[in-house]
Amino acid sequence: PFEDHFVSTLPGDEAEDLPSELTVYDDKGQASPIDARCDEIHGTGVTRDGLVFACADGVIRVDEDFDAEVLPYPEDTDERTWSVEVGRDLAATPFDDGGIGILDATTDEWTFADTDAEVVSAGIAPDDSAVVALDEDGAIYSLDPETGKVLTKKKLIAPFDAKSQGHGAGPSVAVDSERTYVSDPASGTVLELDPADGLREARSFDLGGAPASLAVTGR
Repeated sequence: PFEDHFVSTLPGDEAEDLPSELTVYDDKGQASPIDARCDEIHGTGVTRDGLVFACADGVIRVDEDFDAEVLPYPEDTDERTWSVEVGRDLAATPFDDGGIGILDATTDEWTFADTDAEVVSAGIAPDDSAVVALDEDGAIYSLDPETGKVLTKKKLIAPFDAKSQGHGAGPSVAVDSERTYVSDPASGTVLELDPADGLREARSFDLGGAPASLAVTGR
């Protein structure tokens, strides 16, 4: 949902194909095509200025007038992203070969932060004050939202093989305006970190089981 309308992908030619096109529906259900195409759309988020969809060659940004533009991925990567994490004006996109892009949806400019391994989860604070990424080696990164510079990096949890364990089974990051939370399925814990203090561990919650996905609610 966006601007009293509803934006959706259109089905691919074959059942197994990922979509490549978008359409917008008004409040009466009338559909209008969006004039942008990008193969294999997978991953989306809503910023204050519009919608962002990840695809094979870049991201499609759709503004409040439902005009769309494909923004190529940053030159620092030859791979694509399958997910988009958003804050107020920023979108973060972890890439297949490691590293994470940060897109400013108000300027369409990318910054890129390199990581030592593939990013398995990332998050942005609702006010864009913090960008955090966790790689499959168990290292967590606090990134400067404006430059992409790594402010803090520390080994936090045990390594995780995303390819063998499957989607959704691994550790997850959730970020709010004051704290960052990381789930650790291997130890059955959720860690609370302080991004303003070098990702200092503020608390640890021993939940048992294998906690994976996280969400932050409320203010």
